[in-house]
Amino acid sequence: MGVREEHIELVKRGLGLVERREFDELRSGMTDDVVWSGATTGPIQGADRMIAEMKKFTESSGVKTEFQSVDFFGDEDQVLAHEHFRLTRGGHTLDSEAVHIFEFRDGKISKVTVFTGDPQRMATFVA
Repeated sequence: MGVREEHIELVKRGLGLVERREFDELRSGMTDDVVWSGATTGPIQGADRMIAEMKKFTESSGVKTEFQSVDFFGDEDQVLAHEHFRLTRGGHTLDSEAVHIFEFRDGKISKVTVFTGDPQRMATFVA
């Protein structure tokens, strides 16, 4: 398996962990100084802080994430995941799309940038 395929497998594993809310397990695939820029938040730096924010968000919002399909593109330095996903909370559902760009350093994710098809709708749903 080449570097590109290894990176795609790491991203696939990470998305599965997010879906199952196994956030602590994400740490092994990220650099300590990972930077995450979400669709509705500014940059968050550091694996511990990123994991803490993900836990806080899911616990306080009650939002459940389900990835319905994901297409992967990439090279040795980055992977792009184009996702169709569903968020549910309190009987309400948001079906949308997102693009995650994962950058790698030394075989681990060092930067994640998230774009959604409708950031305002996403922000309203998760508020």
